[in-house]
Amino acid sequence: MNSMAKIFVKFFLMIACVFINQESFTQNPLKRFEFANPRQKSLKIPFKFINNLIVIPAAINNSDTLNFILDTGISTTMITELTDVDSLVLNFAREIELRGLGTGEPLKGLHSYGNEIKIKKIIGQNQDIYVISDDVFHLSSRMGLPIQGILGYSIFSNFIVSINYDTKTISFEKPETFNYKKKLSHYFELPIEINDTKPYITINIIDDKGISYPVKLLMDTGASHAIWLDQSSMQNMGLPPGSKETYLGTGLNGEVFGYLGRMACVDFFEAQLKNVIVSFPDSSSIANAAGLNGRNGSIGSELLKRFNIIIDYPHQKIFLNPNSYFKNEFIQNLSGMEVIAPYPGLRIFTIEGIRKDSPADRAGLMKGDVIKSINGLKSEKLDLSDIYLLLQQHPGRKMLVIYMRDGVLLETSFVLEEFI
Repeated sequence: MNSMAKIFVKFFLMIACVFINQESFTQNPLKRFEFANPRQKSLKIPFKFINNLIVIPAAINNSDTLNFILDTGISTTMITELTDVDSLVLNFAREIELRGLGTGEPLKGLHSYGNEIKIKKIIGQNQDIYVISDDVFHLSSRMGLPIQGILGYSIFSNFIVSINYDTKTISFEKPETFNYKKKLSHYFELPIEINDTKPYITINIIDDKGISYPVKLLMDTGASHAIWLDQSSMQNMGLPPGSKETYLGTGLNGEVFGYLGRMACVDFFEAQLKNVIVSFPDSSSIANAAGLNGRNGSIGSELLKRFNIIIDYPHQKIFLNPNSYFKNEFIQNLSGMEVIAPYPGLRIFTIEGIRKDSPADRAGLMKGDVIKSINGLKSEKLDLSDIYLLLQQHPGRKMLVIYMRDGVLLETSFVLEEFI
């Protein structure tokens, strides 16, 4: 197994490409999101930012408040987990098949329609919702809090959406009243192309030899990786020096394998990012996504979070402003162990997987071990995000781990080291 960073870097690859064995989702005027008060022009709400993913509160059909990941990479709302949700009632449903990244068989699910989705003072009427019958994402245990689903295209199509990663706030504004002159003084503009409800952006990727490759990428806020590329679509592009073959994560239809490496530069024309971590899934893992709408891959939130972003679907534009994350290095899990919170809300952390010959593997740690403390920091004082941060920083740092195995308290240590 791979480390938690790589699991999260790749775990949401599949969200970029979900195929439904039915008619395509279309934006019906009766399915619009709009303010409950027609006179309201804008709404700003805080969001939780966990493992590069935006989490906002929403209710469905007057349910209790649920947690949803905000995702430009899917067409419509998905329910991924219903554990401990007693108040949710969905309207009319029929069985469907869902396909995504991975090499396994398609999954069964439900298509429910005619639902109401409420986000604070925003209401979406007659909304489609897809329900996955099996919890293939395990979002709650991988994020450390209950996550019930994913919100997609509809909420972006009806508003101009401003994401401020510095302040952890998101604003929804009516396109007809949005003040471009006032809001965009520090931003630069790029066109986006909306294909099948998904936004695509064209930028340049530059390799270690200085060769520039124009790439069309799905802009995917619901993916925590930086970039993944379909190498077969990139004429003459080789793997970056030092790339490693590895397990990349889990898609909707199974495991995803490929290579991980670093590209010299990602060029947004008015801003450049250096030494960017890039994934190269193998052809069998991305068979459902390869070549879709002429795409070369996707760009996720490990990269997008380095800008404050204004997303304007009505005019097919985005506006970017480099923020406090912009100059941060692209980091990875340096331990080789994947840690999850199997009981979201409780500060209990277990090892879900170990990358072979990683520091954690050589230290004798195993899947199922319960983490009790890291470098003297007790688990009951940590969040899952705190653990990720500890394992992503300072190559060469010694880590002392106290853990429980089969009821016995044990201790080990290892030194953090770069994988790529």
